Amino acid sequence: QPYDAARKYPLIVTLHGAAGNESTQFDAYRDPRTGESVAKKLAQERGYILAAPNGRGPFGGYRGSSEKDVLDVLERVQSLYATELAFLTGHSMGAGGTWALGFKYPEKWAALAPIAGAMASPESLKAAPAMPEFFAQGARDTIANPAAARRLAEAARPVLRDFEYREYPEA
Repeated sequence: QPYDAARKYPLIVTLHGAAGNESTQFDAYRDPRTGESVAKKLAQERGYILAAPNGRGPFGGYRGSSEKDVLDVLERVQSLYATELAFLTGHSMGAGGTWALGFKYPEKWAALAPIAGAMASPESLKAAPAMPEFFAQGARDTIANPAAARRLAEAARPVLRDFEYREYPEA
């Protein structure tokens, strides 16, 4: 559906993993039947805006200038488009950025969805116990450690009031 400045749209900020960039974040997940970017297709069908910051390179880690890049992109998109709620997600290193920036700046985000990355201090979660969060992990992941994800999920459950951890056995 085409953009309509008269209505407000949800905004999803999505952070790429290590060795990726803003384009690979959009293009990494493709429909096997059509080759289309699943993220772009769903955004168009469901009516939300997607933004993928570069994070100042493939290994920025979303700290320092890489963190500033995310915040600058968020501010810029919100100044250009009619948005309502902003959501933060990311994969692998981007999941680490989601954990870190989500709890460092909880006032900026409506909810978080880190995917395959458990790089967070359980202590940092206390900054926003009401933050809704969906955390996903593949059980067969050889890069993002499933055992670390399980430990973080166990630490998050008693702190976060709206938390769901889902592990995918074949992923």
